[in-house]
Amino acid sequence: MTASGPPGCGAPCPSIERIELNDPQTVEQYLQLTANDMSKTFSAVQILQSQKTTFDGKPAGRLTASMEGSAASAQGGGQPVQIAILRQQLLVQTAPKEYMVLTLFSPLKDREMATRTFEAMIGSYEIMDPTTLLKRRAAAVQAGKAWLAERSADEL
Repeated sequence: MTASGPPGCGAPCPSIERIELNDPQTVEQYLQLTANDMSKTFSAVQILQSQKTTFDGKPAGRLTASMEGSAASAQGGGQPVQIAILRQQLLVQTAPKEYMVLTLFSPLKDREMATRTFEAMIGSYEIMDPTTLLKRRAAAVQAGKAWLAERSADEL
């Protein structure tokens, strides 16, 4: 249901997911559900920020948490090591049972830099309307067919 973590991911580790829920969830409900789910995968979870907002005119939420997780040791030997992780998320409600979730995992020690990075990601993040995308693709296909029909075999 939510991004479970950064297994094998170098830091920082961004992801974008489309989440489909079984039941409609308000932003507040989805923020709480996401926060609760973190404790199932990570230890020492602390919610640093959980707030409702808007994004591109759509209901949204911001969630920032610190937690501990296990990762394979870079030294080898097979012994996992505990690492302190910062998880930042923007959850945008696109339908009553659907969210687009932008997530950035990073080492907690890099919080200041990771926060600036996440803010820059949000500044360039865009949720495209699927209907508009399909119309643009159809227009591009038609333009390509028209162009191809005007070409001679020698040109190709």
